[in-house]
Amino acid sequence: MRLIGRVSFIFVAFVWVVVDSANAFSHGSDNSSQFDYFTFTQMYPTDVCLMDNDWRNGSCLVPQQSALWTIHGLW
Repeated sequence: MRLIGRVSFIFVAFVWVVVDSANAFSHGSDNSSQFDYFTFTQMYPTDVCLMDNDWRNGSCLVPQQSALWTIHGLW
């Protein structure tokens, strides 16, 4: 149940950031025409090991609490 709470919090925080950022850019500032959209980027920790080839030598140890998707950034 704690996981659902964390995911819900992250989702609400993400929506708030996107809406707040969109609101800031829509007030006619000079920067409002530079960006048309945001890209929400997530990362799966196991894939990072696969890309770095750490899984071959056994050095890739993903902690159990971070085995789910994580936020990489809002670009």
